[in-house]
Parts: sequence; C-alpha cells; structure tokens
Amino acid sequence: MFTINLSTARRGSFGVGPKALAGIVASSPALRSALALAVPNHSTTEWGLPILDAVLAADPSKLIAVPAEWAQRGFKHNVSILNFRSVARPSNITLAPLAAAALAYDETGGLPGGLRGYRQSFWRWMLAGGGVLDNLDWSFAVGHEKGTLSADKCHGPLTSGAAIREQLRILSRFFHSLPFPSMMPDEKWITALSPPAKGVIQ
Repeated sequence: MFTINLSTARRGSFGVGPKALAGIVASSPALRSALALAVPNHSTTEWGLPILDAVLAADPSKLIAVPAEWAQRGFKHNVSILNFRSVARPSNITLAPLAAAALAYDETGGLPGGLRGYRQSFWRWMLAGGGVLDNLDWSFAVGHEKGTLSADKCHGPLTSGAAIREQLRILSRFFHSLPFPSMMPDEKWITALSPPAKGVIQ
C-alpha cells in the first residue's frame, strides 16, 4: 500500500503544493486505488482538505481516516474513521461531533498499569461505543514484528507486546458475538452501582 503522509508531504518533500498533489491523485486511478491517508500533524486541516476532497471526488467509496483533533476545528466532512490515537478516553465517544462510521483507539503504547491497565483501557473504550482498537505500540517494530522490542528502547515507559494481543482475543470474540455495528451507547441503562461495587470486572 502506498501512503502519503499529509502532514510531512509539504512543498519541498514532494516538490508540489497541496492543489498540485490533489490533481495528481485525482488523475491517477492506480494511485487512488492504493492510497492510504495518514495525517499525524493534528494542528491543521489546511493541508489534508484538498487531498481529501480530491480523493472523495474521484472515488466516494474510499475509506477516509482523520485525526480526532480536526473535529474540534470546524471540520465538517463525513469520514470513515475518527482517530483518537493514544489520547483516547471513553468520554471522547459522546463528544465526537463528526458523523464517523467508527471511532478508533490507535497507538496505545505506554499505558500505565501493565497488562491490566491495557485490558481495562481497551474494554472501557469498546464498551463506551468505540469501533476500532489496533493495539499498535512501539514494541512492534522492524525486526520485532511479534512485539518483542524492550521498553528501554521504546518511546514510552511501558509496552504491551505480544502478551496482551493474546488476551485481547477474549474481547474480540465477545464483540464479534454481538450485533455491534447496529448498537449505540446508552448511559440510561445503568444509573448506579451498589457500594462497594465488588462485582465490577477489572
């Protein structure tokens, strides 16, 4: 898959501006079919918008993922995936103003609490209404495709590695057993827990 990083592909790196690059994308069926949009520069929408518009104009069925921060800056497009990255919290689900098909929890490395912290974070996200969970962290790198890169060589203090991926099979089986795409979060269903709430699964 060919990926254009829309935050770093500014004039000088590709040698063209956003309008010119949008024209290249729109005029190339091969490029459109292989294109994946990656926009890690979450401070601006100006660069990504011309490319996004060109891709959607050429192929409306193309899946589009944008940073969640764009939604706070007046971004009105309907998108396929709204990506909250490593800052995802269950409260983000109700705050998302875009009509996104799926809300993603991405780049999950560095969570506190070891494997238990990862499990809690992932279950809370999905139960709140999240739709994507990829457990992509820094322990998975070139030469360490099975998540074996040690924490002291990663960007964060902790990594999840391969162990949590094995445990997440339980989460995956659970949500695949539900009519999940047609479900919606409902805060009214549970209003309170009886103290001391010892029955809560952690």
